[in-house]
Amino acid sequence: MVSTWPSLSGQGPCCSACGQPLGSWGTDKYTGVLNREGWDVRVASVLDGSIGHAIALLVLDLDHFKAVNDRYGHPAGDAVLRVVAAKLTAAVRREDIVGRYGGDEFMALLPGANRACAKGIAERILGRIRGAVVEARSADGRFVVITGLTASVGGVVLNARGRTGIADLVRRADANLLSAKRFGKDRVLIAADGDLSRNLCRPKLR
Repeated sequence: MVSTWPSLSGQGPCCSACGQPLGSWGTDKYTGVLNREGWDVRVASVLDGSIGHAIALLVLDLDHFKAVNDRYGHPAGDAVLRVVAAKLTAAVRREDIVGRYGGDEFMALLPGANRACAKGIAERILGRIRGAVVEARSADGRFVVITGLTASVGGVVLNARGRTGIADLVRRADANLLSAKRFGKDRVLIAADGDLSRNLCRPKLR
């Protein structure tokens, strides 16, 4: 069966996170990182090739994002998402995969990362988001500067012996994200495969 998806080899600016042309089927048009479809395809390929190696998944959700949309309007909210995507992309390693999974939720797959590595990357991400300055137009046309953003991160780490499908990986990381939210937000909660203990912290500023 011939795919009807547009070619990924077209000309034009490319996403810094995934190398795809902006506007392609696999790229989120608002942030430039992988969208849900592109993420699923890319991650499935990486998981298939990572058996025998550790791998981690981080799920990030902005804290109080609805308040931004309610106060300033959705165009300002879109500006926040673009800045957060840029901060996230800049905070991860070259080999990591970043995507927007929907709404204000982002994900980062970290090949070869153990718990300590994943925690360090998550802390760096949250530190950069705290320091973000977003310049935007509000719904009524005013120029606004949005600061004080925070996010929560849930993660799961698979050791070299464990392996699972992407759906289960996302489900487990998302459960840790919800726990981080319940503990007060602006936190990281990461669990390792086969280890019921969890590493909950409020990351230090960088």
